[in-house]
Amino acid sequence: MEQTKTKDKQFDFKVIFEQLKPHFTNVRDMVFAKAPSVSESGDFVNLILEKESDGIRVLVDKSCCKTFIKEFEYTKESEDGGIQKKMIEDFKLKIRYQPYGHISDTLIYFFVAKFSGQFRQFTGKGNDHKPQTIPRKRSNNVF
Repeated sequence: MEQTKTKDKQFDFKVIFEQLKPHFTNVRDMVFAKAPSVSESGDFVNLILEKESDGIRVLVDKSCCKTFIKEFEYTKESEDGGIQKKMIEDFKLKIRYQPYGHISDTLIYFFVAKFSGQFRQFTGKGNDHKPQTIPRKRSNNVF
């Protein structure tokens, strides 16, 4: 995965983090040292969204979460179980970008971090529990 950097070779994340730090009383870097498995973390979120696993219920306000909903409508699953991020080119602005997939990434990381104990149990890496499973279905949607 490519990291973005400033002209003087500093990582953008580090620059933003340092700029925001003085404005918050309890800021800490909670970025994973190692990203969770793409397919396992996606399956974990699917289980939560489809079955309200562990009593975790997600409610989305349709009136004010239009971008969030559009993300789920247009995001597709890639062959490796991750999120397919299609590149779009805007010839007028002379830029290329990925219109969808970033909100989904954020949601996955949030659930894995916030419910880390449940995620470890889900993957079979915590408390000697067998991994939970959700039937894998090849669909056009990630979630």
